[in-house]
Amino acid sequence: MVQMLIKKKEIQSFWRGLNAVSQGEHHRMFAYAVGRNLQKLRPIVRLLEDETRPLEEFEKKSLELARAMAKKDESGEPVQLPGNIGLAIADPPAFNAAIKNLRESTGQDKRDEEIKELLESEEEVDIYQIDFDKVPETMKGAVLEALMPMIREPKDTEE
Repeated sequence: MVQMLIKKKEIQSFWRGLNAVSQGEHHRMFAYAVGRNLQKLRPIVRLLEDETRPLEEFEKKSLELARAMAKKDESGEPVQLPGNIGLAIADPPAFNAAIKNLRESTGQDKRDEEIKELLESEEEVDIYQIDFDKVPETMKGAVLEALMPMIREPKDTEE
């Protein structure tokens, strides 16, 4: 284990990367490192989820606002966007203005600033590291970048 000082937003990214690779078939040592780090980070991430949750009043009222301002189908029900990712809003500029006012009136805008500050703060965490050669060769891009805290630099890196 190595103790590292990491920004909380980077802990979230590391957590997402670990979860992304946790279900795959990997070298035993890599899989073990993923599991150990998930186990170590779980309580930190759960606490962060609680600390970064939107205000309940804002969440409730924004959903009500979305339903009220959504396009309606023949039976008067709100129209879902493809893939059920949200509601189709009839007048997006008016909705955006209403959400902005709601953010101010509920204090969510202030809460967002507090969350941003929190995510920029650092936390000391124990990370189980593995050598670079234990990382699957197929691992690339954003996932590899997210997993960097657990990867020991190779000794013969060319810069």
